[in-house]
Amino acid sequence: MLSLGGPLTRLSQRELAVARLIAQGLSLTETSAALQVELDAARGLVGRVLRKLALRSPGQLVDAWPQLGAVAASESAEILDAVGPAAAESS
Repeated sequence: MLSLGGPLTRLSQRELAVARLIAQGLSLTETSAALQVELDAARGLVGRVLRKLALRSPGQLVDAWPQLGAVAASESAEILDAVGPAAAESS
């Protein structure tokens, strides 16, 4: 089980996977492909992540990622494996 602190605890496992992909610099299209979801579903997930972290843009997430108590890159694959290609969560 992952141990996270700070604002990232507000995110579901799926949202955390999305945040990690954004922080790595993936575009919305690339994020959609990585999660195996439609572009609109990825757009919704990105929007929820930004709202929960009180950020305005993916660029702000990239800049803030080191201060958010972010998980290590090796744990990112574990998160993606855990969420799989399931449909986006509804909030």
